[in-house]
Amino acid sequence: MTKRMLMLSVAGAALLSGPVFAQTPLNITTTTTTALTTATACGASTPCDITIATTGAINLTTATPVVPIILINSDNAVTNSGTLSNKNTTGAIGIEMNTGFTNTTGLDDFGTIDLSGTGTGKVGIELVATAPTAANPTPNETYTGPIVLLG
Repeated sequence: MTKRMLMLSVAGAALLSGPVFAQTPLNITTTTTTALTTATACGASTPCDITIATTGAINLTTATPVVPIILINSDNAVTNSGTLSNKNTTGAIGIEMNTGFTNTTGLDDFGTIDLSGTGTGKVGIELVATAPTAANPTPNETYTGPIVLLG
């Protein structure tokens, strides 16, 4: 094999083995009333990052059972510059972060989490360890990635 053929073969293999392009983040720029999860933010089985712009908001009303406004349950990040709200709800959760995932960006919260009003047992940001199961008796109980809060 000539040196040129070898170089072309190696270059072609490198191109074909490159990373898959990242999913475009879900951008919230207006007000919605739907709770979100990073594992399904871009479709039923399509995880992606979630970004809430300064003009964006997620306003939940009482939900039974109570669900977090945003659930980080994949290797995707959340950036909140807007408002997350679930007022007058006992057990309200702003952002729940499940362990066992690796995020290079993690959680950036520069916005508002408003759980005011009546009700008890409210949590702004909650870190939850993965529960053991028969299939996974010793789950990864660590969260790897930054958590940045401002405000």
